[in-house]
Amino acid sequence: MTAIGGALKVCNKRSYKEEFKALRKRTGMSQSKFSKTFGIPKRTIESWEMGVSSPRNYNFEYLKEHVERWIDEQSK
Repeated sequence: MTAIGGALKVCNKRSYKEEFKALRKRTGMSQSKFSKTFGIPKRTIESWEMGVSSPRNYNFEYLKEHVERWIDEQSK
């Protein structure tokens, strides 16, 4: 929480839980296959999907772009 103008504001971290899970499901891959394909430890994927931890914003955006390109390549 931070003080702004005497009021307290709750700073929420962006939650990637649902967004990441939806991205992985769009690939049609299991957590294990996604882990091997994109070089992300399976425990990290599990942690992100359960909301225990989240990737940094720039890491998630980079991964999202990479996965989107992979999906496009697979559909050709």
